[in-house]
Amino acid sequence: QWGKGVALLPNAYGLGVTASPLRADRKPLGRVNGGLFDHMIVGPSMRDLITMGYLSGYRLIAPTMSIDRSQIPLSEATGELNQNKAREASHKSQIVGDIVDNYMKFAAARRGIAFVVDIETAKETAERFNAAGVRATAVSAKTPDTIRQDAIRRFSRGELQVLVNVDLFGEGFDVPAVEVVMMGRPTESFGLYLQQFGRALRMFPGKEFGMIIDHVGNWQRHGLPDAKRRWSLEADLRGTPRGRRDPD
Repeated sequence: QWGKGVALLPNAYGLGVTASPLRADRKPLGRVNGGLFDHMIVGPSMRDLITMGYLSGYRLIAPTMSIDRSQIPLSEATGELNQNKAREASHKSQIVGDIVDNYMKFAAARRGIAFVVDIETAKETAERFNAAGVRATAVSAKTPDTIRQDAIRRFSRGELQVLVNVDLFGEGFDVPAVEVVMMGRPTESFGLYLQQFGRALRMFPGKEFGMIIDHVGNWQRHGLPDAKRRWSLEADLRGTPRGRRDPD
C-alpha cells in the first residue's frame, strides 16, 4: 500500500521515520531491491536513549511458555504468524492463567498492559484479573471509541490497574505511567515486539524500571530490544546462514 501511495507522487521527496527499519516479510527497504528508500540515517539506539535518560531501563521476566509456537505456521503473504492458528494455540494453552498468576507474583499493584491474540482471550483475561481483585478491562478495535478512551483515561489516573488489549497499543499509545507489559501474543515482527516492549519504557516519576513479562518467547525470537544491531536497507537476514554468523 505504501508503494502505491509513493507511485502517485513521482516528483515528491519522502521521509520514512521508524524505530525498527525492517519488514515482517523480510523484503528489503532499499529502492534498488524493490523497496522505497534510497538512504538510511541511523539515530540513537534504544540503549543510547536509556543511557541518556530518555527511556527507562527494564527488567525482563520469561516464564515457561504454555503456547506452542512450533504449531503456528507463517503467513506467506505477511511473514507474520498465521492469525487463526495463533488463536487456536492460545486457546489450547493456559495463557490466561499464566498472565494473571505471573502479574500477581512479579508485578502486583503495578499499572500494566497485556497483549493477547483475540477478543475472547482479552475478555477472559480481564475477568480473571477482576476475580483476583485487580481492576482490569479489555479493549479492542471493536470497542466503541468513547469507551476505549474512557478506559485509557481511567488507567492513566490509576483507577484501572490493567488494560488487556488486542493489537491496539503497539503504537501510538503514550502513557508514561505504564510499569509492566505482559506479552501473551507471539509475533514474528521485530517492529511489533519493539513497540510492545517500549510501552513500559516511558520515563515517569518514581518508576525505577519498566517490567516485561514475556509469556510467549518473543525475546527468544527477536533478542533483547536494546542489543546492538546493524540496520540496512537490504533484506533481513535473520534465520539465514549469513544472519546466524552475525555476532550480534
